[in-house]
Amino acid sequence: MPNDFKKLIKDKRLLAVAGVGGALGVGVAVARKKGAGVANPADLPVSSVTAPYVPLTPATYDSSLSDIYEGFNQTALDLQNQINAIGDQLDQTTPPTATTPSVTTTTQLHRVSRIWNLREYAKRFAPNPASASSVEAELRRIVAANPALKGRTTIPSGFAVKTPVVG
Repeated sequence: MPNDFKKLIKDKRLLAVAGVGGALGVGVAVARKKGAGVANPADLPVSSVTAPYVPLTPATYDSSLSDIYEGFNQTALDLQNQINAIGDQLDQTTPPTATTPSVTTTTQLHRVSRIWNLREYAKRFAPNPASASSVEAELRRIVAANPALKGRTTIPSGFAVKTPVVG
């Protein structure tokens, strides 16, 4: 099918026929636009004009679109006023300052008697073992206190671990 379409496009006779058809269409459109096919009612025979001319009654004004526009416009203005009020409230309130209590951290030396997963060990000493961020923070403190554990996932048996303790 695509090959047939390509052949049709390359065929010069098809292009010539399409060009002549287009020119005829343009000619008909121009003739209609000039009004060549429209007859003047005064030139028509009397027998073809049967009904007297009756002017149309004026259309009644339909305000439904205007009412819808006004409704949407009022709703949009109300929403914009609410957004502005919220923005004003946010501008007036000062953000809370994060105060961290001064906590002293000391390290204690723990000798492990078995092989530990480093994350499980951190979970054991984390302030909130159920919180992943608390365990991660404790894990970072342990690795910072023990540079030999950097890049490892387990603590070997017999290793002495400096464990940070909040005191």
